[in-house]
Amino acid sequence: METEQKNGNMKMLPSAVDAEESVLGTVLLKGIQIYEKVLPWIKDEEVFYGENHQEIWKACRVLYKHHQTIDTITVMNKLKEMKKESVADGYYLTGLTGNVGIASNVITHAKIVYEKYVQRKTALSAYSLFDVAHDKYYDIQSQLLEHERLIDELTILFNLDMLR
Repeated sequence: METEQKNGNMKMLPSAVDAEESVLGTVLLKGIQIYEKVLPWIKDEEVFYGENHQEIWKACRVLYKHHQTIDTITVMNKLKEMKKESVADGYYLTGLTGNVGIASNVITHAKIVYEKYVQRKTALSAYSLFDVAHDKYYDIQSQLLEHERLIDELTILFNLDMLR
């Protein structure tokens, strides 16, 4: 788990593990149809906070690209092929399907996962900005542009929330 330090206090980076579990569980239950619905929000595994969740999403992505079924069994087998045996625990994967609320909420949950991802990236960018601001040999321009892009994404997400 990633943390950031501010004035000597450790803070957890933003995450929504319950929303991640709900998205993954729904994809494992409903397959490609749900995978395609959340794809606009979860473009790659980096969006997930949990490392195991990233590996599960990576397996789903590989199955999707090869036009294969996405379910608990196929994902478990793909994880084993990818040498991710520690993640390929059938008990954990079936447990994810037990965390599914209402499948129709999956897009809302995917948006939450994405919002937390952008918040994490922004927090890390801010910390990095703080670091490079004290390094007189570092060109800060590229760091400022990336930070500005992340802030723009957060602003868009905030405005979308206001419209709900």
